[in-house]
Amino acid sequence: MSWLKGSEMTVRDQAVNDRNDRIFSRLKKMGIFSVSSLLDRMRDAGLTDSEQQAMHLMLGLGGDVPMTLKETGARMGGRTPERVRQINLKALRKLKRLNGTAK
Repeated sequence: MSWLKGSEMTVRDQAVNDRNDRIFSRLKKMGIFSVSSLLDRMRDAGLTDSEQQAMHLMLGLGGDVPMTLKETGARMGGRTPERVRQINLKALRKLKRLNGTAK
């Protein structure tokens, strides 16, 4: 699901794309194949505002450019990249639980 190709891609862009490819792979395993489906599931899973914001910023939902953990944290009031990663993992776990695929 890369949003940039070829020579336009920087190291930062590649890191974001690689991370998002892993996230999208996990979402596909949960049967989530589209942004609209993801947004519906996020609402149904009862994600907190922080969890929704992290997902939106990191994945570039709504047409925005996907952000790094550091960029996401800055937009979320100065949270650390580690805290953003934790928030994102919690959101993914909630989505899994809703889907009945939690391990």
